[in-house]
Parts: sequence; C-alpha cells; structure tokens
Amino acid sequence: MRVTVRATRAGTVGDFDKSKPYLELADNSQDVEFIKEYFGNRPAVEQFDGFLVNIEDGEYTEVYGFEGNIAYTYKPVYKITRTFSESKPKSKKAKSKKRTSPTSVRGIRR
Repeated sequence: MRVTVRATRAGTVGDFDKSKPYLELADNSQDVEFIKEYFGNRPAVEQFDGFLVNIEDGEYTEVYGFEGNIAYTYKPVYKITRTFSESKPKSKKAKSKKRTSPTSVRGIRR
C-alpha cells in the first residue's frame, strides 16, 4: 500500500478563527510529535511546529499545520491530507539488455 501525504496552502490562522472555530490548537511538543507520527513523519509535515485539528471518534478528520508554535493570525496554514493507494505490482517481464560482444568492448577489436 502506498501512502501519500500532502500539505496545501489553505489560508491564514486568522481565516480559520472565523470559518472553522471548532478546530483545536495542538502546539505542545507531545501533541505535535504524535500528529507527525500519525502522518508517518513524512517530509510534508516535518516543517510544522503547530497544528489546528478536528478529532471525531478518535480520528483526525481535519488537520492543518503552521510553522512556529505560536498561532499568530497572519501565519500561513496548510491543509494536510493523507491518501492511500494500491501499489502497482512490478512487471515480471525482464527488460532485455543489450549485450556487448567480447570482441567489441569499448571499440577495441581482439
């Protein structure tokens, strides 16, 4: 199974104060590390030191990250998404390799 984690710009912290007041601030180091581990410590989440999250039934339904651990209203916020997809099976066909004859290695004739 292939897991893809993406962070997409979604506005500023101030925008979320008004449009999504139900989001909770997660800015202490333990919560931040747990959220990063939830996303598999992927590069897309490593830059964030704080998160705005919505939790329903013990699962993150919405996660937004921001840099720094103080949620100033002007800070950019990034929506973090995780998608799962089936890995494509590798083809069992062997690629044909062009073989060089011993008489023409590096253009030298024997």
